[in-house]
Amino acid sequence: MTENFKVSLFGYSKKKVYEYIAKLSDELIAKQNNERRKLETKIENLEEEKTQLYEIKKELEKKIEELTGELAKKDDENLKVSSILLDARQFADELKVKASEQNQKEIEENSRRNDEVAKNIDKCKEDVESIRAYMRKFLETAESQAEEIMEKLDSVEKVQVTEDLPENEKLEDGDK
Repeated sequence: MTENFKVSLFGYSKKKVYEYIAKLSDELIAKQNNERRKLETKIENLEEEKTQLYEIKKELEKKIEELTGELAKKDDENLKVSSILLDARQFADELKVKASEQNQKEIEENSRRNDEVAKNIDKCKEDVESIRAYMRKFLETAESQAEEIMEKLDSVEKVQVTEDLPENEKLEDGDK
């Protein structure tokens, strides 16, 4: 991680550190948006499937009504039509049950996936905050060390200036 950061006079370049943090944040947002788009697509697909099943249900109910009308007109075929109607109703009921069960399973699966995505997002946010805290601490430590170095350099410079003065000036300063 640190090989990406240029070292400046007082430690790592703040700009590079901030750019790295921004890059990580952008990558996380891109992943979140991608997951969100996938979930939205899945929801759209489920809605389309639900609509199709509803259309099938309507068609089957329409057919049942037609068969019921024919039954009244044709008493001699009463047993056949009754059997067909019973089969169609059972089929429709089975379709309703299967569709309902499938829909419930998909809703539960989507809910589970949404929970997983939310947990992953929360984990990523925690990781970003940890990185930010680490970087703040690192920058504070680097700043503190830089200040100490500057103070030492100032004191070394004062000692050097004093040593470079001629002997008579040192005595005058000592007398004062």
